[in-house]
Amino acid sequence: YDLSRKNKFKSLFENLYIGKNPTPEQGKYAVMLFDFSGLDTDSLDEKYIKVMMLSTLFISRLYLPTDIYLQKNPTIPDIKYEYVLEIKYAKTEATEAEIKAKYTEAEIQIDKYRKDPRFVGRDDVKFAVVVFKGKGEYALTNDGYIP
Repeated sequence: YDLSRKNKFKSLFENLYIGKNPTPEQGKYAVMLFDFSGLDTDSLDEKYIKVMMLSTLFISRLYLPTDIYLQKNPTIPDIKYEYVLEIKYAKTEATEAEIKAKYTEAEIQIDKYRKDPRFVGRDDVKFAVVVFKGKGEYALTNDGYIP
């Protein structure tokens, strides 16, 4: 009943009862599959579950995979901007060329976000790239400016 596999329903289930008797709900849901069998579930916390859910949603291609979208809280009118952040990570030993490639990759993604109907023509949305290098270094670009 997964939206992302709607076109494969017949080939996946044609020999099963559900394939021979589909309901009108077929292909109308975003189905997320989580396999916790190899994990110590006693040590899981809310942050871990959120990361798993977001990863699954983005992989499904049903949603725009924005690294971080910080939406204004409507109860706080003094907040002027919303932010879309693209996050990249380079290993500690990454060369300048590798780091520049991360920026380029991120800027390509930011350009896609800028064209999204949610953000087109909005002056209250700022776009930025954050590239982390190793455990402590990072650099931020803001609306196309690379320091």
